[in-house]
Amino acid sequence: MTAVTPRLSRLIRAGSLRALQDTLIGMMGGGDALWAADTFILVPTRAAAEQLRRTVEERVLPERGALAWPAVGTRSDWYQALRDRAPSMGSTLTSVEREAILARVAREVTRDGVEPPFALRPALTAEMLALYDFIRRQGRMISDFERNLTGELEPSADSDRGAAQLLAQTRFLAETFRRYEGELEQRALLDEHRIRLRLLELEAAQPLRRVVVTVGDRISDPDGLWPVDFLLLSTLPGLEEVSVLMTEQVRSAGLLERLHAAMPGIEEVQAADIPGMRIAPAGTPTLVIPGTRTGHAVAEPAPAFVARDREEELRHVARRLKAGRHGAVPLHRKALVVRRSLPYVYLARGIFERAGISFEMTDTLPLAAEPYAAAVDLVLECVISDGSRSTLVALLASPHFSWGAFGAELTPDEVLALDYALADARYLGGRETLRALAERWDSADPVPPGDHSRRHSRAASAACRVAARVSEALAPLAEERAIGDQTELLHDFLVTHRRPDFHEAADDRLIRVQHAVHESLRRIGQAARAYDPEATAFAGSLSSMLRRWLEGRTFDLRSGRGGVRLLDAQSARYADLDEMHLLGLVEGEWPEPVRPSIFYAPSLLALLEPTPVAIAPLQREHQLRTSALAAFRDLLALPRHEISASTFQLEADSLVSPSPYLAVLGEFGTQTRIDATPDHLRITADEALTDMPPDTTSVSAMASAWARLRGAQPGRDDAAYHGQVGTTALDTVSVTRIDRYLKCPFQYFAHDVLRLKEAPEDEETQSPLRRGSFLHRVLEECYREWERQGRTTIDSASRADARRVFVSVTEQLLQELPHAEAQLERHSLLGTAMTPGMIDRVLDDDVRSGVAVKRRWTEFELQGEFSFQQEDGHVRQVRLHGKVDRVDLFHDGTFRIVDYKTGGTPAVKDTVQLQVYAAAVAQALRQEGYSGLTPASASFVSLTKAPASSASLPGRGHSMEDRVRDGEARLLAAIDDIAAGRFPPKPAQASTCDRCSFASVCRKDIVGEDAHDEPGQGGDDE
Repeated sequence: MTAVTPRLSRLIRAGSLRALQDTLIGMMGGGDALWAADTFILVPTRAAAEQLRRTVEERVLPERGALAWPAVGTRSDWYQALRDRAPSMGSTLTSVEREAILARVAREVTRDGVEPPFALRPALTAEMLALYDFIRRQGRMISDFERNLTGELEPSADSDRGAAQLLAQTRFLAETFRRYEGELEQRALLDEHRIRLRLLELEAAQPLRRVVVTVGDRISDPDGLWPVDFLLLSTLPGLEEVSVLMTEQVRSAGLLERLHAAMPGIEEVQAADIPGMRIAPAGTPTLVIPGTRTGHAVAEPAPAFVARDREEELRHVARRLKAGRHGAVPLHRKALVVRRSLPYVYLARGIFERAGISFEMTDTLPLAAEPYAAAVDLVLECVISDGSRSTLVALLASPHFSWGAFGAELTPDEVLALDYALADARYLGGRETLRALAERWDSADPVPPGDHSRRHSRAASAACRVAARVSEALAPLAEERAIGDQTELLHDFLVTHRRPDFHEAADDRLIRVQHAVHESLRRIGQAARAYDPEATAFAGSLSSMLRRWLEGRTFDLRSGRGGVRLLDAQSARYADLDEMHLLGLVEGEWPEPVRPSIFYAPSLLALLEPTPVAIAPLQREHQLRTSALAAFRDLLALPRHEISASTFQLEADSLVSPSPYLAVLGEFGTQTRIDATPDHLRITADEALTDMPPDTTSVSAMASAWARLRGAQPGRDDAAYHGQVGTTALDTVSVTRIDRYLKCPFQYFAHDVLRLKEAPEDEETQSPLRRGSFLHRVLEECYREWERQGRTTIDSASRADARRVFVSVTEQLLQELPHAEAQLERHSLLGTAMTPGMIDRVLDDDVRSGVAVKRRWTEFELQGEFSFQQEDGHVRQVRLHGKVDRVDLFHDGTFRIVDYKTGGTPAVKDTVQLQVYAAAVAQALRQEGYSGLTPASASFVSLTKAPASSASLPGRGHSMEDRVRDGEARLLAAIDDIAAGRFPPKPAQASTCDRCSFASVCRKDIVGEDAHDEPGQGGDDE
């Protein structure tokens, strides 16, 4: 190691972030070109560097006209700058190359008998590398890591299985890390740690002479410096001056003591005491708060605005910006500050553009969050699922790809037709199946001219041909092969089928994202070929590897100039602002939790910290919280004039908790101002167009036409707005459809009046309708054979005989099905030694009834006119159509009704099926000559659930007659409502909406007063 260069190390204390900015401006504004050429300013992020550059330009250039700009960058930029000034060192490894080397040596260590207590996989390789970096950045060697952790774990390993596993893990990791370092030494390769060692041994011809540090350590700043970085600042050859800038808030939160321990002898100085430094007097911005008004009085104000979700939060901010657009503060002097950029950067783009508010962003975003990266992931998902219907259809519909090389581009109608056709064909994946479908549909008879009934078949046939070829092209990715070959195959597919017209019309951002994704694939392949040629992957592992790599990569995003700024909390510290609004004050973001190591608890990792600054885990956690709070307090005092904040209550329909910092915000300052922005202020075209009457100024012709059409519709007070569509004809009544109406009138309207198609679902066997028909046929034939043998009643004594008959009949009928379907249905119907089948549920229900059966009907058909009684006692005739699964006539002149369900049973109070069937069956039997018959019971019986899930009449505390009369009255009321055209979005249960196929066309959220939110579930009647 070369001799240590004498240097000036000073800690510059600034009273606030504004004072810290003044200090930086004074240092840069007073320096000449030579000073700037040999100076590096350390900032947390590149977005922070951009804000610092802008702050200096706005405040210095108007006075000086020109400025020599020093190097400004992050910790990694600083290392790169030092390396660029040093003599040639050798090749520097990228992250993906380091992972490739570590993965290979880890497998070698395992083969040599040092096995880890976990399975090796790519994601764990990255975590191992992060642990290695943590050890070395603490200034520790691998021998220190092994000695300290082994000494802690070994005494209890014999009696503690957890300690034994951690000990085995430590030995494996230590050996892997040693071989990794040996690999780099043998190949003369460099990573960050070897670069640091070389920098201490060599003296650059043109060294960096000054470093200005504006970040803290890793406790006070998530982008701060490590112990080895402070050591480098203290011993780097050629470095003459180190200036560490910190605010008083951060200093008092514990950084001062840690800094003195890391850099002994550092001098403290107040920024205002530095000669020539101009520090503006400190000031406190006004806190803008929401006002809750009751009459003319203002209720107790809250410190922050509260929104439903992030989008509403941004809309409120946009409304305030729009209301103050003619104020004295220009937009570029205002900023929205977030802890996490996502998803605000995407939401803000849409909301502010529609609101006509200019905005700018300077940030780095994860590549994995971009739509094109998701499209690439979809390609691999299609391979992993063997071309399942959902993934295949999504891939064919993606706007990022062109399928012209496979015959023709597909229209959205053709892709939709394919979706329904594959669902009807019960296609669940497989190249061979898809190819067979394409050939079969191609060979079908041509569609006659004017025949529109098979239009979708023709469209599906064209799309299926393309889908089969896409599946064939992706087939090689399903095979396990070398990682370099897999990435090349995927890269070639993406480039070959990239949609050219979409690409040419795309903005610069999409082009950059595509290039970054393709470059990532290339780097992964090159690293594997160079350092781990034996490593193989199939589509699943390649997807995991690529997704993880893209999540770790970022790209710079710059949008607009001269508008309101969207900044992350780190870069905001360097911005000169007049007004600032803090967004997303929720728990988990303010403050942001520290990501723990997956290998060791904090108490074990604390053994690796350098002795002068080592602290207990609980003390470290306290210092982390204290430092984060200090940084938040600094932000509150940053703007010159006003500050405000907001939180939200829902994230992806889940409740979130407000940040504990809201209490700090309430204690902040003494000056407050109640926001007076009117809630009715419209900021976007969609808000203006939804007003009545709509405001059509400054909108497109299409939007204006839509507004006029909407304006011609009835108002909210009109009955039509609440689901009244006019009279309709209802000649024959289906009880199943009436139940659908009672479940939700709008669902009935969408399904039975508009006849909208429900989204197709994947089915392993027959469709639910065909499967139900088959089940009813099985039961009908089983009972017919039982009666053919002269038997009617099934009790505990005859159950075994009945089951043998039922099994025999079922097996005969199963022969009619394809082999695969027959196997699934056999398991469902007959069950196993451990699980009862549907047949067993039926027989058990017979045994439980305990009444001798005189005659039994299956598939009892109801067809014709029947009499039903209204609430007022008036009797009406209704033409009814339906089938009762089963009717049992008893010797005492009563009968029972059974309706089988293949799922759960509905609550009797939510249906009229049993009640109407009971009344209609009694009338039908009387017409056949049976006199004096009354219903004894009627029940739903689940063939898949436990017997306790059945629901029956009459129910507790009610007579059968009362229940039947109630059902008749509800039937007639529903018939009248349907005939009158009343179809409000009014589900009987809130859970109905969760599974509804027509939610996209429903207005339940708009007509909220019509919606019922009763939590009733299926089961016995109440």
